[in-house]
Amino acid sequence: MLEEQRLLLTERAEKDGLTGLYNRQTFIERVEVELACATEASHLLYFDIDHFKKINDTYGHRAGDLVLSELGALLTRWTEPKSITGRFGGEEFAVFSSSIDTKQARLRAEEFRKLVAQHLFVHEELELHVTISMGLASARTESFEQLYRLADTLLYQAKDEGRNRLCSGQDAGQSLQ
Repeated sequence: MLEEQRLLLTERAEKDGLTGLYNRQTFIERVEVELACATEASHLLYFDIDHFKKINDTYGHRAGDLVLSELGALLTRWTEPKSITGRFGGEEFAVFSSSIDTKQARLRAEEFRKLVAQHLFVHEELELHVTISMGLASARTESFEQLYRLADTLLYQAKDEGRNRLCSGQDAGQSLQ
């Protein structure tokens, strides 16, 4: 009984209650462990839901929560077993992988972007389509912060270029350390 309660408390401390994904702190901690061991390029996919505030403002926070929850479920089904997934806060999500090459990472990210754009989010009698903007950083580094900064820059580039798109970049074979 005591062990079950401890496990429940640990899960609540590490996971986002709405999506079931790792929370920001736990995500970063787990990625840093993986980065310390990685011998090849690692990939950080960082994305958010386009115009999410409009969903909350127009249809209410319950509709927004449904979109976040379903997006978390889609992400869980889509990611590879060795990937680390997390909700960074609000409508921001991240996926880390070091088990695939850069080309595969880009193809998989684009596949997920299309999956989300085609998915019908149903809330009560309301049917919503949402899109996501994505930044994919690929690099050999032990620094989560540097990988994150690159992914964040690429995410903003995707937004500046019109949203519902993926922008990717890499360190051109150099270490970011």
